[in-house]
Amino acid sequence: MTRVVFFDELQRFLFLSHQDAGFRQHDSQELDPSSPAILADKGILLFKAGKKQQAIELLKEVERTDPKFRSPHYYLMLISFSLRDYPTYLAEGEKAARAANDSC
Repeated sequence: MTRVVFFDELQRFLFLSHQDAGFRQHDSQELDPSSPAILADKGILLFKAGKKQQAIELLKEVERTDPKFRSPHYYLMLISFSLRDYPTYLAEGEKAARAANDSC
C-alpha cells in the first residue's frame, strides 16, 4: 500500500515545480530511507529537481546493489533519453525489459 501511495505521489510530482522537488524528496525518505524502491524514486525526483549528476549516481548505485530491480534501469532509461544519450537509453531499456520479464 505504501508503495502505491508513493507512486501516486511521484506521478503528481512530475507536474510540480522544481521548488517543490526538495520537499517531496525528503518526505519519501521518511518511509524507509534504505529501500531500493525509495532510493530509485529519490533518483528520479533529484533529476526533476535539476540535480542530474546526483540523480544518475544514486540510480547507478541502486542498480549495482540490486541489478534485477527494474526501477533504476527504467529511470536511467528516461533520463538518458531526455539527455539525448541514446546508446545508454537503449542499454538501460534492455535492462529494464529483462528485469520486467524476471519479475513475472
